Amino acid sequence: MSKPPDKAAPHILVADDSIVCRSVLVILLENAGYRVTSALDGIQALASLRKEKCDLAIIDNEMPNLDGIKTLTELRTFLPDLPVVICSGTVSPEQAVKYMELRINDLFDKPVDPRKLRDKIAQVLDLRRQTALGKSGAHSSVGTQTSPGFPVSEREEALNRPLFTGISRVALKFRDDYVRLREFRTAAIIEGDHGTGALELALGVTMEPQTLIVTIAAADLDAELLAERFSSVAAGKQPILLIVTNTERLTPEQQDLLSSFFDARLETRFLAYAGRIRLVLCTETSLSALADSGDFDEILLMRVGASIMKIPSLMQRKDDLIFIAQAVVRRISPGVSGLADEVGEWMAQQDWPGEYMQLHRTVELAFRLAEGKRLTVADFTAALEQEADFRHPLYHEFLPEKISSARLKAETANHA
Repeated sequence: MSKPPDKAAPHILVADDSIVCRSVLVILLENAGYRVTSALDGIQALASLRKEKCDLAIIDNEMPNLDGIKTLTELRTFLPDLPVVICSGTVSPEQAVKYMELRINDLFDKPVDPRKLRDKIAQVLDLRRQTALGKSGAHSSVGTQTSPGFPVSEREEALNRPLFTGISRVALKFRDDYVRLREFRTAAIIEGDHGTGALELALGVTMEPQTLIVTIAAADLDAELLAERFSSVAAGKQPILLIVTNTERLTPEQQDLLSSFFDARLETRFLAYAGRIRLVLCTETSLSALADSGDFDEILLMRVGASIMKIPSLMQRKDDLIFIAQAVVRRISPGVSGLADEVGEWMAQQDWPGEYMQLHRTVELAFRLAEGKRLTVADFTAALEQEADFRHPLYHEFLPEKISSARLKAETANHA
């Protein structure tokens, strides 16, 4: 007979009208140490959630009496922040958009892979726990990319949620690759075209409590600068994460410097950090191809390239564009009513040469033009024109506060 779950263990609700699916999930979760309550439809699920505190809900899309969308819509009226995972055999694009608007954490196809679901639940609950600790002041981090008082988990969520949103096969594989990369604890390479947000992804993958995070562009990398950045943790045992951007531009001397962190050739000033440095290289070019042509150190590539994540281009994910845009809108202002129905088709017709960053900025501009109302194609068309006027658009992650919606409308009128 199995040991009953600890009363202090996280509590999960499973709502599914299929006795087989429901039983499998209950057994899986109880074996993983969770407390589980089951419901056979949305009505039972809501009654249970109103009666007893729950840490996460797994809800089937197709249920009698009250389906997944109706259940979640009602749930959000009294539990706006409860993590929710949707399981379904079939979800239409319209349903998927609605689920994204209702802030689900993930969407799994049936039959559900038990291992992936278990890992996702652990990830969501851990993120929630870290966020709670951060808000209470019990969680801290050290790094050049974190803001005082900003919990790591919240920053990670803000940076990466839009990038991962979507239901295409490319999006699902991308998320799986991300999970595997997060588990890699030594070194990694993140490859993506200009504008894919490789740096933001690197921060999300590798941010950990009590870690010094140092981000340096290839053009600035030298021993003096590294020694200066590392000096704050020289006396302790704190781990160091070194993120290098534009790695394809590293000189042979810079590549040799990075290689020295993996062997016994460390300079005296770096001996105190031996075994504490992890390296993530962000690149817009295949380092393997550069190594084949003799333009990159093969030894360094072998040491770092055990885990490589390639960010898919936006054009490989046209089915996900509307979901990514919805996620950006939610990040900017959860109270906005969303996007007009025709926006998705319009977005799929654009080329988006600036990749994810261009899409993010265009959505942010459209949001300002819409002034809190439902975003339309007209808002996005005007925003795309304005976005193209930035001198270096791929480097502008957020819009200047001084650009008001009134000014944008005036400038748009002048362009007409």
